[in-house]
Amino acid sequence: MTLIVLDAQHGPSGRVAFIAGKKNGNAVWRNAAKRRMRALCADFGGSISGLDIVFLAKRRILQLPYQKLQNEGMKIMRSLRKEEAQRNEQEA
Repeated sequence: MTLIVLDAQHGPSGRVAFIAGKKNGNAVWRNAAKRRMRALCADFGGSISGLDIVFLAKRRILQLPYQKLQNEGMKIMRSLRKEEAQRNEQEA
């Protein structure tokens, strides 16, 4: 799974997108991958204001244990939330 993070392009609220390409698998695989990414996003606390986040499914997303994906994603999201807090302090 790859996370792509961009500054929000459409207003201050953050958005989240989930992408599972056709070259990785059939419709059943793509739907399962998106369900897993949505569950991970919910565990991470959802969107972050001021950022657009794209979850990009890789072929192994359904083979890896959920806990491993969750731990790696939590590290990334913590650093993003920390950056958001610093950005908000600078604006204030």
